[in-house]
Amino acid sequence: MVDAVVKAEQGLDRFRSVLNAKESEIVSKLLAAGGEIVRREELLLVLAGRAPRTLDTYIKQIRAKMRGVGLSDRMLTTHAGTGYSFHYKP
Repeated sequence: MVDAVVKAEQGLDRFRSVLNAKESEIVSKLLAAGGEIVRREELLLVLAGRAPRTLDTYIKQIRAKMRGVGLSDRMLTTHAGTGYSFHYKP
């Protein structure tokens, strides 16, 4: 069990190290919510002045980077018409 927790923590550390600044801000907001839904409007504040569809592009990039370091992109859930949540349990 301890090995699984350590492996998960290492995966999250690798994941965070490959994010650019805006991706990191989005992921930090999602992690801070503790699995609760973060509304699209709140995440769009991170992308001030950019088109709303830009958030979709960032989410797609974040999911690709999750897969790239061996994490399941299912941890990042889309809630249609509402927002996103990030479910991470070490």
